[in-house]
Amino acid sequence: GEFIKTDFAEWNGNKPVHFFERKPFYRALNCAMSQDAPNVLKGLMSIIMDMNYFINSLPHNGGLFYSGIGLGDSLKLAVPGAKLRMPRFLSTTTQVRFAKSRLTDKVGPAMLVVRVPKGFWGARCIAHFSSCPEEEETIFCAYALFLVEQVSTFELKGKTVSRIDLRAIDKYDGIDYPDSAYPGGLGSLADGDGGGTFT
Repeated sequence: GEFIKTDFAEWNGNKPVHFFERKPFYRALNCAMSQDAPNVLKGLMSIIMDMNYFINSLPHNGGLFYSGIGLGDSLKLAVPGAKLRMPRFLSTTTQVRFAKSRLTDKVGPAMLVVRVPKGFWGARCIAHFSSCPEEEETIFCAYALFLVEQVSTFELKGKTVSRIDLRAIDKYDGIDYPDSAYPGGLGSLADGDGGGTFT
């Protein structure tokens, strides 16, 4: 089949923008990073470095973002006060309904609610590049670091989903963003579709 439809010969310098549009490649890259597959990562490291350079080239405006992911057994690592590093490029949205739609087939489903400070280095809004701009997507650099603020559960279409509230922090844990730079509140998961209630 058609695994990758990208002509990598068109990628010049630090312009791998359409990488985000190639979901099979995006998933394969994240899988290789999460499995720490050295034989695959060796060949992909220049792409990972270019992507991180692109994401880190502008400070983020900050805000509240959501991502529906599957954590499997890694869920036990999400405890308040823990610092978690994501071995992947994390895609998030400002739109709860899009994040919820990603939870349907996940093992260990979790809704990440991420607070990003104004002026943050390590995330980039890619809505104007996306084929789905209404998602208002922000992507985090590979191996981004987060502080777990709170963990709870809610029901979504008969399934228990973990909600993990995170604070985005500098991936080297060296920049101390003031509390005033972060958006207030923890964010509601209500999106008008009746899909989730807290328990």
